[in-house]
Amino acid sequence: MRKYFLISAVALMVATNVNAGTGYTEGFNVEVQAELALATKASCSVWNWGKIYLTDISHDVTVQDDGFGNITAVEGTEYFVSAIGNTSAECSIGADMNIENYTLYAPDSVDLAHTDNTGYGIYLTDIALGGAFDNVLTGKLHISGSSELITGVYKGAFTFTMVSE
Repeated sequence: MRKYFLISAVALMVATNVNAGTGYTEGFNVEVQAELALATKASCSVWNWGKIYLTDISHDVTVQDDGFGNITAVEGTEYFVSAIGNTSAECSIGADMNIENYTLYAPDSVDLAHTDNTGYGIYLTDIALGGAFDNVLTGKLHISGSSELITGVYKGAFTFTMVSE
């Protein structure tokens, strides 16, 4: 009996033995910082690219708005006919904004969806401020040609931020 007790005791010690390493864990202090600033309120009119006439919607076409009311094709020019009824988005920017020295933070790409949510493949890029007074949005509208692209009205929205230097 004594022999079995010793074997059981040794087996229990081996099974419950904890190996302690030489490493240790330290706590780390992290400094957190945030800066608050007041924003100048601004608003922009609707950016209406108008009705864009194409000879074939199964090919990629890119058009651009130059901020002066001109819509021109920069890719797929052979499929672009014209744009009618377009109005650039004019933004009213607060008087305390330094319009001469600013940084514009806008999305890289803005997707537009067909108003009945069945069509996709149109997106906006290269958003910037331009025009005579740097208060009109400019950019490119990409129409990804495919057999699934449908005619009709496409809409989207985005938010941009201007930081005066």
